[in-house]
Amino acid sequence: MQKLNLDTLKTLSTLVGISGGEEAVVDAIEAMVAPYADELRRTPLGDLLVFKKGEKTPEKTLMICAHTDEVGLIITDIDSSGYLRFTAVGGVESSVLLGKTVYVNGATRGVIGGKPVHLMRGDEREKEVPIRELTIDIGAQSKEEAEAVVSVGDYVNFEPFFQVNGDTVMGKALDDRMGCAILVDLIRGDMPYDTWFAFTTREEVGSVGASAAAYEIDPDLVIAVEGTVAGDVLGTPSPKNCTRLGKGAAVSFVDRGTVYDREFFKAAFDLARELDIPCQPRTNNAGRNDASAVQKSRGGARAAAISVPCRYIHSPVSMAKISDADGALNLVRALAGRMLEG
Repeated sequence: MQKLNLDTLKTLSTLVGISGGEEAVVDAIEAMVAPYADELRRTPLGDLLVFKKGEKTPEKTLMICAHTDEVGLIITDIDSSGYLRFTAVGGVESSVLLGKTVYVNGATRGVIGGKPVHLMRGDEREKEVPIRELTIDIGAQSKEEAEAVVSVGDYVNFEPFFQVNGDTVMGKALDDRMGCAILVDLIRGDMPYDTWFAFTTREEVGSVGASAAAYEIDPDLVIAVEGTVAGDVLGTPSPKNCTRLGKGAAVSFVDRGTVYDREFFKAAFDLARELDIPCQPRTNNAGRNDASAVQKSRGGARAAAISVPCRYIHSPVSMAKISDADGALNLVRALAGRMLEG
């Protein structure tokens, strides 16, 4: 079985690419895949579309996609004391923010703060602090001092972090730099059939880039490759344990945006058994991914999704198993071939 290139994953994980500002990530991917691609082009929204010749030319067009963007924050106001107000870009909950270090516009370091616990009264200590009551403190003493280095509309990213402990990887933006790293490895290797790859933008704010990429490529078939939520964490009831770390790649049959092709869902598990690749069904319909946009583009596309389970997605640091990622890489390649055989 092929192993995921962890150097690629580290490079992509530590780059900053909040929705609408993915240029650094897309540029890095283009440099990685250019020597192996037969065609490269960018859409006006910044998607990178890559055509890779395979051993055979199929009758149908397959698009394999992964999104380049990550969740983050954006400055909405600077108050008279120099504190920065912000809102989320994508699905970020306030519970993962308090006390975290961040970078404003990739350069100015700050800390997310709120009312000190020592000054809270009654049940304030038991309640989650909403984002509107949090601020970013960069140490400025006035609005004028803050405005000398930051502006309204500046992006705010979590601190880059990446570490490998045995079979465990921890890092920023594993949703979906894990998927991007898998696509890079597929492009660098051999594919059974001609294939289009799409590194899409703005997935976290509505699969905007995927809509444009699908219109350009006009695929008959699509595989979305994702970092998906793992429910095997403390306090999550069993019915919501949609995926578990170490149980293999996750194959979706339904989510809030897509009902996946039943034939391809079954084929994924058949292939996993044939090739001895651990995999698991994604058993909760929470969330959605780029397949929802691609599936309904133009005349429509039959869709599959293969994901790497990740704990703590949409937070400063996520956790995944390298063996699950290896399995996803090999299962995507095998399923791509099976989908194009028919």
